[in-house]
Amino acid sequence: MKMSSLFFVLLCLFQISKLGFCVAESVHKANNSGYQRCGFISVTSFGAVGDGKTDDTQAFLKAWDVVCNGGNNTKLLVPLNNTFMLKPLMFAGPCKSSSIAFVIRGNLVAPGYTWSGGKHPKWISFKKINGLVVSGGGTLDGRGSVWWRHEKAQNRPTAMHFSSCDGLKMFNLRHLNSPRNHISLSRSENITISRLNMTAPSDSPNTDGIDIANCKGVDIRDSVISTGDDCIAVNKGSSYINITGLFCGPGHGISVGSLGVNGEFATVEEVRVKNCTFTKTKNGVRIKTYQNGLGYARKITFEDITMVDSGNPIIIEQNYHNKGKFGKVSFEYSNGRGVKVSDVRYSRINGSSASDQAVTFNCNANLGCENIVMEHVNLVSATTGHEASASCINVHGSFSDSLIGCIKYHKIRAKMKKSSLFFVLLCLFQISKLGFCSVHKANNNENNRHGFISVTSFGAVGDGKTDDTQAFLKAWEAVCNGGSNTNLLVPQGKTFMLKPLTFEGPCKSPSISFLIRGNLVAPGYTWSTGTYPAWINFDSINGLVVKGGGTLDGRGSMWWGHVQNRPTAMHFNNCDGLRMFNLQHLNSPRNHVSLSCSKNIIISGQKMIAPGDSPNTDGIDISNCMGVDIRDSTISTGDDCIAINRGSSYINITGIFCGPGHGISVGSLGENGEFATVEEVSVKNCTLTNTMNGVRIKTYQNGLGYARKISFEDIKMVDSKNPIIIEQNYHNKGTSGEVSFEYGNSLNCGGKSRFYKTESGEARGVKVSNVRYSRIYGSSASDEAITLNCDADLGCEDIVMDHVNIVSATAGHVVSASCKNVHGSHFDSLISCFNK
Repeated sequence: MKMSSLFFVLLCLFQISKLGFCVAESVHKANNSGYQRCGFISVTSFGAVGDGKTDDTQAFLKAWDVVCNGGNNTKLLVPLNNTFMLKPLMFAGPCKSSSIAFVIRGNLVAPGYTWSGGKHPKWISFKKINGLVVSGGGTLDGRGSVWWRHEKAQNRPTAMHFSSCDGLKMFNLRHLNSPRNHISLSRSENITISRLNMTAPSDSPNTDGIDIANCKGVDIRDSVISTGDDCIAVNKGSSYINITGLFCGPGHGISVGSLGVNGEFATVEEVRVKNCTFTKTKNGVRIKTYQNGLGYARKITFEDITMVDSGNPIIIEQNYHNKGKFGKVSFEYSNGRGVKVSDVRYSRINGSSASDQAVTFNCNANLGCENIVMEHVNLVSATTGHEASASCINVHGSFSDSLIGCIKYHKIRAKMKKSSLFFVLLCLFQISKLGFCSVHKANNNENNRHGFISVTSFGAVGDGKTDDTQAFLKAWEAVCNGGSNTNLLVPQGKTFMLKPLTFEGPCKSPSISFLIRGNLVAPGYTWSTGTYPAWINFDSINGLVVKGGGTLDGRGSMWWGHVQNRPTAMHFNNCDGLRMFNLQHLNSPRNHVSLSCSKNIIISGQKMIAPGDSPNTDGIDISNCMGVDIRDSTISTGDDCIAINRGSSYINITGIFCGPGHGISVGSLGENGEFATVEEVSVKNCTLTNTMNGVRIKTYQNGLGYARKISFEDIKMVDSKNPIIIEQNYHNKGTSGEVSFEYGNSLNCGGKSRFYKTESGEARGVKVSNVRYSRIYGSSASDEAITLNCDADLGCEDIVMDHVNIVSATAGHVVSASCKNVHGSHFDSLISCFNK
């Protein structure tokens, strides 16, 4: 074809590619006229003004009529840099085309006053439109504050309502301050929703994020919902609902129900909630049904959930709001009334509960709740010194490695005398309490009878003042070098003050358990430290298991302002096969946990807290380790949540809630010209909130080595500064010349230091390559959301951006990206500054 025709085609393709909504617009200003040349119909062509004051309702309806009933032009554009005030309106179908695009790049605002809306009012409605795609990166502001204080709930409108819209797709939009629900879905199938950001004050009434009713096949993922009611509510007639990668809070959590109001028949089934984080929510995951309703809620799964100081993390309320009338019902259960709850699984739910009762199952005396399964549910109290508990009424099912100890089993298969059955159940109950968050206080003498050696048996006092260091070392000696008793117990209800100490191996047993159920505190003063100080050391102990639900308080405040060489709170060196579960760490003088020279480590269920301005209080630092799996933990400190340093490989980080702090970092690598390597790192399903940085790779310009084969995927940013960074010229200092190979932060892992001689200043640098950023979304507190600052000589190679969509945390601002010497590819992402 002619060059002019080729140019036009390429221009159209380029404009269409921008439907990723954060592609080139964030780096260069969008040209709205380009959309029209590629088949978009702009509302401004029909008289919409976009000044935020003029009523643009009729212009939108005229544009919709052309798009819905026209020919080739099936894409409606709400252009960037405009604010359109709309009164209540409905976009109705069916349309001639099987696919309609509604691209909201600008802002939509509701009137600044209330209006009469009928029984179930809506602001913006879509009805009977199959194949609808709503997207664009714009904002919908419901101006709910004018409604919240003066109008009854039933009179307040839903901001955005979709009815009979099969095949709906909605992504990359921001919703603010709805008068009631932000989005309602009804009577639709095969819906996909992703990358939404919903915000309303935590005390705004009934401002649910997304309400679902009478829908089948709904997929909601990768979104942030912070409102005054349920983040998502799954209501009657809904099935095959998948919710993944949601950041919820504040709000009331994710609810199934309420079902059965006024005695109606209501059903929900096949619901899956996975990889979600709840922060400071009133409830966590909840099923709620009315006592006099009918129907069922069944085949429901909650898995890989992180709770951060959430009230009531797990609830089944089968007697919710016992009101309404018995009436004529056309279905089953006419005698034993109630909505039956069955086949519900809670799997890998971790974190902290703001209420002491973390789990509540209040089930109907007639129906009960059947086949309720709890596995790997480990919740601790958000209040230091408190225990999380559970309450179960009329519940039947099973549990493993979990807080719950009150679920009733259907059958006892083996016949036995009542006395024998009582003894077996008693033993099982005591053993189950090793989940460390059990319902009742542990009997420490009972633990001794089950093979635990208590530090109190060696003179530990546990009053928080007496020095218990020597008692702990004596108990350790008995456990490490003894026979069958390989379990050391720090009993509950006591606080033990420890001076710096080291638990040394190797031990006789291939597996040692260190059960911290009480509290450990550092001295209330500073002490003289060596070059690489630590408060509690574990050295050369393979098969070590550290767990228990207790707290370690490093008392770091006395160190932070004045003292150099501050100690790490907990250091593990040469501890292959380390397992650490369910502990709380407070106020370390420096790093809370350091790992070095170890392999095959698993860490989960940790909670680490220090002030946001506490210096160098990293959560977990890793050096010279291979095969580390860190998951399902909350880290809120003054520096990196997790730092992956030199000599580390095969590191998997999953389900971390990070913030405040400095994010998750690879490096810094190559300091003082050293040779440093990191490879095979996977960071997945993490949430970073109000962090100084997001996911970062940082290397010194004059170092040597590489950082490669690194992936960050399914990451949620919530008002984080600098969400994505590669800094290949980090702190350009140190000297060229001799650089050491593979030397750990504190140890050389038993080998001699080796040196590598280079010519000063020639081709130096830590090479960064094979880095993938996939499905990263949320909000940036800085206008420059992505900074890739790579070395002019080495550059950064094979950097891939795949579905990276970050918006500004400041309304009206547009995020940007900066790329220097970067080579790679991008898909549906903000980045367009790569060199191919």
